[in-house]
Amino acid sequence: MKKEKLKQYRGLTKEIARLERAIEKHYAELEALPAIPGKVEGSRSEHPYTLQSIPVMATDATRADEIKRQIKRKKYRIKINQQKVKRIEKYISGIDDSINRQIFEMIFLDGMSYENVANVLRYSKTAVAMRVKRHFENVNNVNV
Repeated sequence: MKKEKLKQYRGLTKEIARLERAIEKHYAELEALPAIPGKVEGSRSEHPYTLQSIPVMATDATRADEIKRQIKRKKYRIKINQQKVKRIEKYISGIDDSINRQIFEMIFLDGMSYENVANVLRYSKTAVAMRVKRHFENVNNVNV
C-alpha cells in the first residue's frame, strides 16, 4: 500500500463522522416536514359507489424524496470510506515487524508526528523516518 493511501485514514474517519451527523440531520428534517392539506378522489366503500373527495394530510413528497436521496448518497459514501479504512487497518496490522507496526499505527492511524512517535518509542526522529522509508522501499521492491 502506498503512503498516500495510508495518509487518507484520518481524513476518511473524519468524513465518516461528518456524514453520519449529516444523515442524522436529514432524518430530523424528514420528521419535521410539515403536513400539507390535500384531497384525493375515491369512491365510497358502500353501494352506491359514487365519486367523492376525501381530505388528507401529507408531506411534501418532492422534498421528502430529495432528502431520502441525500441520505442514500451519504450512506453509500460511508460504506466506501469504511471499506478503505478497513483496508488500511488490515494493512498496518499485517506488518510483521512490531516496531514498524507501532510506528505506522501511531503515525497513520493516530496522527502522531514523527517526533512524538520517536519520544514514545525512545528512538530518534531520524530513526523513525528511516524505518518508514525502508518499509516502503521494501514493499516497492517486493511489488516490482
